[in-house]
Amino acid sequence: DILVDIAFHSVFPDKELEKEKKVVLEEINMYLDSPDDAIQDEFDAYLFPNHPMGNNILGTIESVNSFTQQHFQDFISRNMSTERVVFASIGNVASNKAHQIVEKKLNTVSHKFSDFSQNSISTIIPKPYTITKTIQQAHCMLGNQALSVHHPDKYKLMLLNNILGGP
Repeated sequence: DILVDIAFHSVFPDKELEKEKKVVLEEINMYLDSPDDAIQDEFDAYLFPNHPMGNNILGTIESVNSFTQQHFQDFISRNMSTERVVFASIGNVASNKAHQIVEKKLNTVSHKFSDFSQNSISTIIPKPYTITKTIQQAHCMLGNQALSVHHPDKYKLMLLNNILGGP
């Protein structure tokens, strides 16, 4: 009941939105105080300008403050597609029983289709970029367009990434 209600019948009450905005704004401010975290988003913004991949997942102070109930409803209307929804269960539940439960709950959901498409990424042209801050630490990122997950040399690249200090 709760998952179906959240996924398909959210109303985004103004009072709750204002509470959540405050929480996200606090997270943004804490994040800005952590240079070792902020460098990743600065790096992404530099590599992917004018593309969603370059946007901080938290948004900006300006964008968070601008959100209204209508923004969220419009987003769901543009992007929610019942054809792309997947329900999964883990645990001691027989698959036919889980299927019956989900099917019963989804009978109240009308079919929605969205023409969602991903934005393509243009070729990355690496070049030096420096940000100077008045802190006692130095942080460095190195990046370029990588191999496809299907490329036969991807494991060599993963090894190089680890040697250079990546995860």
